Amino acid sequence: DMHSVNAQQTRRLLDRIVGYKLSPLLGQKIQRGLSAGRVQSAALKIIVDREKEIRAFVPLEYFSIDMIFQKDLDAELVEFDKAK
Repeated sequence: DMHSVNAQQTRRLLDRIVGYKLSPLLGQKIQRGLSAGRVQSAALKIIVDREKEIRAFVPLEYFSIDMIFQKDLDAELVEFDKAK
């Protein structure tokens, strides 16, 4: 199956371009022992982006109010003045 062969050759080429070229550069410019790769770099970006979202999170304070009325009516206040 030539499609599979071509896909494997493309992956091998990308590994050589990204990993073989970038890993030594990282070691020289930033810190020894660092590496980069076709899959590793993409996964690391996803993790870093998620960590930034977590650190930027600002929790909002809200209260739940449950009421019992004298008449046969139960109610729950979900939102008031566009605030939860």
